[in-house]
Amino acid sequence: MTTEEILKIIYQYYPKGLSMDNSNYDKSTEYLNRLKICERARQNNEEWSNFKTELNSFCLQEFNQKVFDYSVLGSEPCYCLSVGLDLPNGRVIISILISVIIPLWLYRIIDNDEIRFKEYYDEERKLLDFSANLINKYFSGYQSIKEDQHQAIVYDIDTVFMSSPTILEAIFKMDLN
Repeated sequence: MTTEEILKIIYQYYPKGLSMDNSNYDKSTEYLNRLKICERARQNNEEWSNFKTELNSFCLQEFNQKVFDYSVLGSEPCYCLSVGLDLPNGRVIISILISVIIPLWLYRIIDNDEIRFKEYYDEERKLLDFSANLINKYFSGYQSIKEDQHQAIVYDIDTVFMSSPTILEAIFKMDLN
């Protein structure tokens, strides 16, 4: 999926040129579309539940760690879970984020208060490979978003966190500041 295709979909769920403090924001078609799709994802989440259950079993068996679901889905358009791993250099937190507005997913690793989008350790690769296979199983057609795409700025929309967010912040509800 190209950056232009991603932006076209984002504009279906975020009103262009309308700040969140504008009284018309909550009445906009785009915002209402986002609420509707998030509500549908909250109610019809069998794929997410199955994904979570299988990943949790894997993490308990392989790492003696369980996953924690941080999905809110009010107007935040993604499922999110995290698992902590104890590695030779210390503890890392790996989060898996799956968009409900666009068939994309990503992971992020918090390592010593730094966020990275690349795995360095065998345990990280093992968890992320397993997660990718589960995403292919439960979320057919989903792709991992490329870093150069998720860092592109969307200049004419607002999210909960800011005006002119990155694509990552718009579709995965992440505040990286």
